[in-house]
Amino acid sequence: GDSIYLVGETGEELGASEYFTMLGIDRGETPRVDTQRNVKVYDAVSRAIQKGLVASAIGVGRGGLATAIAKSAIGGQLGVSLKLNQRLNLNQFHGGVLEEETILFSESQGRVLVSIRSSAQKEFEALLKGIPFACIGEVVQSSSVFIELPREKVLLSLSALTESYRSFFKDWQ
Repeated sequence: GDSIYLVGETGEELGASEYFTMLGIDRGETPRVDTQRNVKVYDAVSRAIQKGLVASAIGVGRGGLATAIAKSAIGGQLGVSLKLNQRLNLNQFHGGVLEEETILFSESQGRVLVSIRSSAQKEFEALLKGIPFACIGEVVQSSSVFIELPREKVLLSLSALTESYRSFFKDWQ
């Protein structure tokens, strides 16, 4: 299947996030906006889109990576398998291994989750020279979202995910 990349830098930025708000936690770093860095990320991704390398792309915003993953899986009704447990994977742009909740829910700005056709990976990575990125998994022929984290594994069925997403918006016409 297509490879899934997270482009841009993830920091310990959970302050005022959807996640901390839900848990009633009133602390933590709020996301800092580094316009120059963000522009580099967006430029590289839009060049890749123009070259036809990108199968799908979604900005990582409110709710962090977890929300972006859920939205793309629901939107495409495609399964995904993600490995967010390898030091190598995270060190590329964190300078350290992050807590599970930071990996999934940090709302660091200037990040994009993209899926890239396997044949285009080398060309895509060449466009990202000097930009933090990691290949974090792949689109799979299954009806679930599987995420391997440093200390645990999460398996969600696509139908349950879709159902909970739709039920949240059911009263909004």
